[in-house]
Amino acid sequence: MAMRAAIHLTLCNALLCLPLHAIASSVQRCEDASGKIMFTTLGCPAGHSTRLQSAFNAPPGTRIDLLPSANSREPARQRSSGQELVVVGTRDDGCGNRLS
Repeated sequence: MAMRAAIHLTLCNALLCLPLHAIASSVQRCEDASGKIMFTTLGCPAGHSTRLQSAFNAPPGTRIDLLPSANSREPARQRSSGQELVVVGTRDDGCGNRLS
């Protein structure tokens, strides 16, 4: 009987920790030869360079610093003015993606 209670306690503790891992996810950053960038969870097309990035979606009410601190300076990347940022993707909310 004590073994069964220990298994149930371990399972309950594991389920309580599950939401902590569900907050963060990884996305792939795909860049083609002309410098166009695409973010996806499905994988990059052929001919694109791939880099894995962590995406963190903080739960409501969480206070985190969105900007880096003044001490962590990185050289700014130069962006050509002719490039356009294109975001491609869909969201499936389970309700036919209708506005409510």
